[in-house]
Amino acid sequence: MKTIEAIKMKKKICALLVLALVLCWCLSAFAAARMPENRGALTDDANVLGTATAKDVTAYAERVEEETGVKLHVALVNFLDGVEVKTYARQLFQRWELGGDDLLLLGAAGEDSFAAVMGGNVEKKLGASNAENLLYTSSSFAGLFQSQQYDAAFARFFTALNGLLERQYDADISLKGLFQTEETAAAEKPSTGSELWEQVIGSITENTADYQQYHETHEQDEDGLSARGWLVVAILVMIVFSQSDPVRKSRRKRQKKGKRMGLVGWILTLFGAKTLINTLRKRR
Repeated sequence: MKTIEAIKMKKKICALLVLALVLCWCLSAFAAARMPENRGALTDDANVLGTATAKDVTAYAERVEEETGVKLHVALVNFLDGVEVKTYARQLFQRWELGGDDLLLLGAAGEDSFAAVMGGNVEKKLGASNAENLLYTSSSFAGLFQSQQYDAAFARFFTALNGLLERQYDADISLKGLFQTEETAAAEKPSTGSELWEQVIGSITENTADYQQYHETHEQDEDGLSARGWLVVAILVMIVFSQSDPVRKSRRKRQKKGKRMGLVGWILTLFGAKTLINTLRKRR
């Protein structure tokens, strides 16, 4: 009896352990994602921005707030803990208790993903679609960020953002002394995309032209003569044989008198060789 009771007790303990493991897994799966603390204009928990860029972001945020009232926030993390990037950005916006005049740019360096969230007042001024354009089309931010060129990415983003802010807020925000190192470095990168395609097409075109010129120049060198050369030789042979035949001689005389034109004369006229034949006759 004691053995049976011991076995039952072990089964109950195993079942409780399994249940505890399942509960722990569920709790971890539904646990809130880790989020950084708000450290002002720049929160770089991923530690990917250079010192100069970090200072420029902070200085630019001050200029923007002074001229427009918009408060810029940049948050950089390594991972999003399984949360979709836009959802993470909205949750972080709420956790930091940001308001209508705030603009948050989030980047996850370890996942090559990013998103922007704007407060109500900023969204009315800038427009939600314009924020998307700043990330993907109006600047090179998306490509630079995903290729781990973080300093250049933020330099391009804030340069594009500056133009939009000045236009929509009728403000004058100076970029003097900001993001210059990163912009220069990005400009010195090898050309890609359409520029590379144009270079490839240009090279192909140039090589094709060279080949055609070579082919035309050496057309008669291959197999002795070209097709046109053999045609000229055939005509000359016909002329020689025709001159040795009295009948053909008389026929040519009649042709000169305008009675009719034979097959040879027609061929010579067609290929523009009549002048050449007359010249040869005069020489004889």
